[in-house]
Amino acid sequence: WKDLQATRVTTKLSSEDDSEEDSKVTQTVVDKAADIENVMLNNHEDWINSKINGNFSKNWDQLCFMGNDFIPENNKLRDLAWGTLHNSDWEKGVENLKAQIGEEALKELDPNKKTPGITEQDYLDLQKQQNDLAKNGVAKFMASRLQQQDATLSQKVTQKGKLD
Repeated sequence: WKDLQATRVTTKLSSEDDSEEDSKVTQTVVDKAADIENVMLNNHEDWINSKINGNFSKNWDQLCFMGNDFIPENNKLRDLAWGTLHNSDWEKGVENLKAQIGEEALKELDPNKKTPGITEQDYLDLQKQQNDLAKNGVAKFMASRLQQQDATLSQKVTQKGKLD
């Protein structure tokens, strides 16, 4: 994708010395690195969705095992198996959730603590939260693999001064 490539930027900076006749102009050409993580999230969400909407279980586990940079360790959804919140039968998904983490931990996860138990909407809300974690994790992973840094290609200084 073209928007993931570095952008060439030319800047000119003029500076004047104490005398009006003594000045210099600096022209710098830089390849400016793309903010890959944000570009992926903002411009290529469809591609990310295509990756997480398939069989993402193994990739989810790998993102979680790769450390805090991809899926934050303090997020309660991190330790849940992908299939637990992506069961096509939400009731079976809740049963699997109870079996995986227990009744007390399930109460802590419940996004709507006002109603007893996990409703279908609660389940879908948890699923969306896990999807958002996965999207961010994939974008961060892509950024780590396609990492770029700004590169100065040239710098030209032109000095204008008095001739003695």
